[in-house]
Amino acid sequence: MFNCPYFSCEYYPMEFRQKPKAPSVPPPSKKPSKPSKPSAGLFLLSSGEAVTPCLHKLTYVWLTSGSEGWMYPIYTDSTTVGGYMWNEFSRRYFYITIDAKNIDVVTCDI
Repeated sequence: MFNCPYFSCEYYPMEFRQKPKAPSVPPPSKKPSKPSKPSAGLFLLSSGEAVTPCLHKLTYVWLTSGSEGWMYPIYTDSTTVGGYMWNEFSRRYFYITIDAKNIDVVTCDI
């Protein structure tokens, strides 16, 4: 589960006239293993734009805090990644933005 200092559930970019919809199906029940070094489909993040290849793809995110989870990113800029995060307890997606400096690694080659 993600902690409040790392995301906001309310913000989405103004250029979206209507917020894009969340995926209609849950993510896979099996999470990928966290890789020890970069490979195809894996990105170490220093800016939000590094997640661009994962836009509109089911993506697994590891935060520097140790939190992790499934995300469907729909927006990036130089400092932020926005998208839908899966909540295992409520079994639904919710919209969040994450400061890119709090993201350790993501993989969308699933």
